[in-house]
Amino acid sequence: MFEPWVTMSFSLTMGLCASFRGGEPERLAALILITGTLAAIVFAWAVGLPAYFVVYPGGMVVDAWMLVGLVWVGLRANRGWPLLVAALQIVIMLAHVSKIADAVASRKAYWAMTHLPFLLQMLVVTIGCWSHHRRTQRIGWYHPWRLA
Repeated sequence: MFEPWVTMSFSLTMGLCASFRGGEPERLAALILITGTLAAIVFAWAVGLPAYFVVYPGGMVVDAWMLVGLVWVGLRANRGWPLLVAALQIVIMLAHVSKIADAVASRKAYWAMTHLPFLLQMLVVTIGCWSHHRRTQRIGWYHPWRLA
């Protein structure tokens, strides 16, 4: 399993990239992912670390709210990558639903479906920030949100 420093270093890199190079959608997506991480840490301190034998309710609630925010960004942003980030969040929510449906499912599969897409989300947001920066250098300012 990943060490906490891996997630924290990815979160810091993504947050710095979004803060300095990203537009509004990049900053908002990074804010959603970072606050979701912090909320999951608070739930882990309050309730205890998940054992992945059963659904982790704190993580499911945080992931559901992150899904709402990321889908909103994906539908409103004038970029393509937010839809990929929202789709990865749907994979995370499907992990919770599948664990509810089959409680004896593999602990490793549940862990992988709830953690690996999150790392990919941070990578996609970071690449989106870099793409936004390159695009603004090439063509100048463009509207960050869809007009319709």
